[in-house]
Amino acid sequence: MPLSDLISGPSGRNLLQVLVMMTGFWLTQNIITIFIPTTLLLHMLKLPKYTLTSTLLISYAALFFSYIAAGMIGQRIGRRRFFIIVGPLIAVIGSAILYYLIRTPDLSLGAIMALVCVLSILVTSPWGVIITYINERFVTDVRATGFGIGFSLSVIIPSFYAFYMNWLGAVMPFELTPVFLLAVGAIIGTIGAAMGPETKDVDFH
Repeated sequence: MPLSDLISGPSGRNLLQVLVMMTGFWLTQNIITIFIPTTLLLHMLKLPKYTLTSTLLISYAALFFSYIAAGMIGQRIGRRRFFIIVGPLIAVIGSAILYYLIRTPDLSLGAIMALVCVLSILVTSPWGVIITYINERFVTDVRATGFGIGFSLSVIIPSFYAFYMNWLGAVMPFELTPVFLLAVGAIIGTIGAAMGPETKDVDFH
């Protein structure tokens, strides 16, 4: 289908809403998948490489089950409601956990592993629902294109998170900038989700 069918009319509004939501959740995801392994655990908490790898392995194993759980919850209560509930939890609880990890360098290994697991599960939980939700936001004629653009184009702005951290470091302690970005990303994701409808019972026929 012509690209104009996607960027105009109802599909255009749907795409804008998806882009806003995904921009927020990509920003939160970058904190988990990039900042925590390469900066927090390695340089701030100074975990040995074997211990760091073990921590990530345990947290990623937990994510396998949390994705399934998030999908089941989203199916029961609705995708939109799930995002609107989880987004503020990430902004408040997730940011508090990240702040505690950054500001408490003498934590035991067990405490670090437990907090990283909880933080990872909470912040990445929307991704157990996002794939389904984006597909449900577009009509059949533009569904593949809408999904591809909505999912991939939205990653561009969050990808510069390291630059944002440097800029924010001029007005706040640098080590707190990822906490701020995590909260901002969660708020943007929640606003984006609130802009759209519920899709749990969407009829594709």
